[in-house]
Amino acid sequence: KQWYQRRVAITAGIVGSVAAIQKLHIQTIPLGESPKRIAYQEATSTYGIITMRNSNITASSVSTLCQNITDSSDVINGMDPDSRLKKDAANNSEVHNLLIMDKKTYEVLHVHRFAPTEWGLSVFSYHCNDKDYFVVGTAFVNEEDSESK
Repeated sequence: KQWYQRRVAITAGIVGSVAAIQKLHIQTIPLGESPKRIAYQEATSTYGIITMRNSNITASSVSTLCQNITDSSDVINGMDPDSRLKKDAANNSEVHNLLIMDKKTYEVLHVHRFAPTEWGLSVFSYHCNDKDYFVVGTAFVNEEDSESK
């Protein structure tokens, strides 16, 4: 019974919390994309959530509605985020993101979009030199390759 207290559940594109008093009361937050991994950072009271969505889904996706977005492709090849969205939608590809979400309000504070073909595989919270970080493990995926290299 103690296991349910202060837990977050992820299922079918929805993040929610399980109330400690009443196990049947579950608050859901639609993301508009599929959550893959989650980590909690106690010092900042935030969740780091790796998500995936189809590139042609933009209207109801939290990763496209957030005001604070960074993009790996900006760093890699100087592509601006709007051009990236148009290119991804034309390719009908998978887009992976890291969402930073407030624990209490479930507001998405920041979105980091990974580069095309970069998939988020793991996330954890890390404390070092009085700072807290979300560390993300990624891989570049070429769907035409039959084996990993």
